[in-house]
Amino acid sequence: MRHTKPAVSFFLALLLVLSSVLPGCRNTQTEYSVYYADSTESQLIPYTVKIDDSGMTPEEIMMRLLQEMSTPRKGSDAVVIKPTDVTETGVTLTDKVASVEIEGDYAGMNTVTELLYRTAVVRELTQVYGVERVTFTQNGEVITNNNSDVLENMSASAYVDDSGDKGGSVEWRDISLYFASKDGTKLVRTTMTVAYNKNMSLEKIVVSKLLAGPTDSRLQATIPDTVSVLSVSLRDGICYVNLSESFLTDYANVSGDLPIYSIVDSLCDLGTVKGVRILVNGSTSSVFRETIPLDSTFTADYSKVEE
Repeated sequence: MRHTKPAVSFFLALLLVLSSVLPGCRNTQTEYSVYYADSTESQLIPYTVKIDDSGMTPEEIMMRLLQEMSTPRKGSDAVVIKPTDVTETGVTLTDKVASVEIEGDYAGMNTVTELLYRTAVVRELTQVYGVERVTFTQNGEVITNNNSDVLENMSASAYVDDSGDKGGSVEWRDISLYFASKDGTKLVRTTMTVAYNKNMSLEKIVVSKLLAGPTDSRLQATIPDTVSVLSVSLRDGICYVNLSESFLTDYANVSGDLPIYSIVDSLCDLGTVKGVRILVNGSTSSVFRETIPLDSTFTADYSKVEE
């Protein structure tokens, strides 16, 4: 009888050890966010789901997230974004890019619904380990939406956070973004519809999207992804864009002053900006590419835009 308690203690300890090492006894649920539209169907709201993803491939996890996104939530204001005649039939992952094959009338979505859906899918799938970008395909071909956006290599950082967690209402706005032509000799105007919170700076959104680069593989970025936006402010019609030091040291493969005018022309197209001052680490005394002083105000110059 004297050995009963030690024996029981040893048995309990053994059970604890086994429960910690046996796969079937571990809690392998992972929390993911899936997105819905709010009751006005004008902005995204997140919904947390738990998925036991042990043993699942990234493709299987992504398909599960897409299925969750299509599941109505009873007793909630959350509205399923995707129309019933649009279906994701499969996801493949290659070189950190998830390709979502879509069946149905994607082109039939209105602008707001399409943007909400696209934003939600990109955010959801890039939560999965090993996924950095998302491409939409139909019949094996990359989709181009009604706004001429090529839905290829989309990253979560390219989408403004419109989930309503920053206060204020959401507005929808078409913006111009000037990227470089494939040969880097001209600017090419593209348009994008963005959802943004009224408490956010639309000017900063424009600069951030320029740094995120184009989604169209026929174009190239004018600013390297090593450059960071330190601040963007607007005073008396002049937009002050403060960039990191790498703006002076890391060059995109584009001609002369195209990086400057990609910023200037994109901002001036907003209508609120008359001129742009570019700062590097807060200073306007720098010289870009050793020939272009940054100590003056730049105004739009569309002569560099490809016709």
